[in-house]
Amino acid sequence: MIKQIHHKNSILFWLGAIHLIIFTLLLLYYPFNDILILGINSVVKPMKFALSIWIYSWTMALILSYFQDKKKVKVYTYVAVMAMCFEQIAITSQALRGELSHFNTANTYGIILFALMGCFHLDHHALDSLYDIYFYETKGVCVACRDGFEY
Repeated sequence: MIKQIHHKNSILFWLGAIHLIIFTLLLLYYPFNDILILGINSVVKPMKFALSIWIYSWTMALILSYFQDKKKVKVYTYVAVMAMCFEQIAITSQALRGELSHFNTANTYGIILFALMGCFHLDHHALDSLYDIYFYETKGVCVACRDGFEY
């Protein structure tokens, strides 16, 4: 299965693999970190995001393989990589600084960072929505469901 994901979309494969490594590193750092945010170890949130991005990346690598238009796949892949990497860097850096990553209005840096995260999210999810429509129009969803049951 891992080889298949790599073959279908190597960029999303590596995005996921890197985030799995980030998750592992943060997990190893967890017991040594004494920074708390809202009473929780500050690396918990970046760990959850890294794990989510890993699952998302590998899932999208499989789903995008059903698209015939390789240019659309390439555009989606690069937008996803930029958005996910920015998100992970922002959340991890804020966590290591002991700051909130979301809804942080305590200082100018926090406000700007949160606004940029929102812009990346908006761009990525708008593209997601357009691709969802395209995917359903091409009737690829039935094939995806059928193949999903095989795994």
